[in-house]
Amino acid sequence: MALKSINVKDFRWQIIINPNACDKKCMNNWAEAEAQLAADGIQYDCHQANGSHKGVEIAQMLCKQGHRHLMVVGGDGSINEVVNGIFLSGVNTREVFLAVIPHGRGNDWARTHHFPQTMSECINGFLTGSFTQHDIGLTSVYQDEKMVEQRYFININSYCFAAEVIYQTVYNKPKLDVGNVYFRSVFKVLFSHKSTPVKIIVDGESYESEPFMFVVANCQYNGGGMRQAPEARYDDGLFDVVVVPKIRILTILLKIRYIFSGKHIEKINGVKQFRGQKVTVESQPAVLAEMEGELLKLGRYEVEMQPSALNLLTFNK
Repeated sequence: MALKSINVKDFRWQIIINPNACDKKCMNNWAEAEAQLAADGIQYDCHQANGSHKGVEIAQMLCKQGHRHLMVVGGDGSINEVVNGIFLSGVNTREVFLAVIPHGRGNDWARTHHFPQTMSECINGFLTGSFTQHDIGLTSVYQDEKMVEQRYFININSYCFAAEVIYQTVYNKPKLDVGNVYFRSVFKVLFSHKSTPVKIIVDGESYESEPFMFVVANCQYNGGGMRQAPEARYDDGLFDVVVVPKIRILTILLKIRYIFSGKHIEKINGVKQFRGQKVTVESQPAVLAEMEGELLKLGRYEVEMQPSALNLLTFNK
């Protein structure tokens, strides 16, 4: 693990906050953390990402203006937007330092890095200035050999079941009881999911399956705490590809706890693991794909590794 230590007080930090994160509780909790930053002598400017993809626009603008020290306060989607903004700015991303104060529902990326539970504790960790050179993934989507979408990701790119849950959550959201929509979507998809034959090519080696779900992972957790890639490392220059095969509903209900603990590799028959720098996903029809809660367009997916591409705050030692 390549760690960099900096004196955070030597720089002026550009803080991008998603006020809608964590059911719009983010700003209430941020007030105390902001006072803590000021008391500790941190120089900063705040920018509110008030709307879809505003985090991308703000991070891109700040990098183009010459800023290289950013902080994002929000959930996994907010982190993803800021990472994409940094890369789309065209700057040398290895010069950028990004501190994360996780404040979402899932906070899956932060689980791998052992972030503490409170904003105050995260600020204390930020003051130590411990950053790691983090791998980043880039997914390109092709339709009829034409690239129709590109998006960077810091955590996990997932397919089939997990993406179908996101689809149901986004497009079938009820007007009432919104808080439980994700978990209702999980159970709905459990009973409606149909596996599609998929070809997965990892560094030129082809594997065919009818998966229940699979991930291309930098880190270990997604879906609100599922440890789908328990051996993934964010700094080894390789993706972990974990494929859970077609499986009966009863078996999933009985063994879903193993997916949360990371023991599904050994406890669910037929789970496959691969590692590589480039992954291609082909199927007819195209399977659904998502990253950090955002659905991708349908097509052929090509996922490429960007090793040690960004300096990220970490609590791993």
